[in-house]
Amino acid sequence: RLPWVTFSIMAANVIIFYVTLPIIGSQMEEVASHGSKLESFLATNPEVVADEGVRKKLIEAGMMTKAEAEEFEQQIKADPETESQYSAWLSSGDAMKMREEFDQKLLAFTNARRESLWYKYGVAPNGEWKFYQLLTSAFLHGGNMHLWGNLLFFFAVAFSLEDLWGRGVFLGFYALGAMVACIPSI
Repeated sequence: RLPWVTFSIMAANVIIFYVTLPIIGSQMEEVASHGSKLESFLATNPEVVADEGVRKKLIEAGMMTKAEAEEFEQQIKADPETESQYSAWLSSGDAMKMREEFDQKLLAFTNARRESLWYKYGVAPNGEWKFYQLLTSAFLHGGNMHLWGNLLFFFAVAFSLEDLWGRGVFLGFYALGAMVACIPSI
């Protein structure tokens, strides 16, 4: 019997990849552009990271680890003079303007990322994933090599399994495998 489930899954992967490729490409350029603007802002204005609220937002956005934030805070507290200078600066008008500019750049970055197909249908980071993404992420690929490597392996193994187990069991196995593959990303 013909392995219709295998052929259907392979066709769906290829069609989804090539239909979404131009969309994902432009979305990733936008995310990268906003991300580099934010990184450039932080590089030219490192003092804004002295604000605990800024550090929390960077951690939530995945742009700073908790360890990096704690290390930065320890560096500030290690020198009482530096700590008092930062405290004075954080209450100034310049700091308020810088926080506003930071918030705008961070919002542009996070909005661009949230609107991307990768974020909506892949496994979203920082615990913001949805249950359906455990299955839809199986149809998103990082490039031609990723897609065709998966298809080659799938071609080599799936025909036999579908024939051995039957279509329903094989389809369930594929769905379960796709969901289990997401666990490390959650």
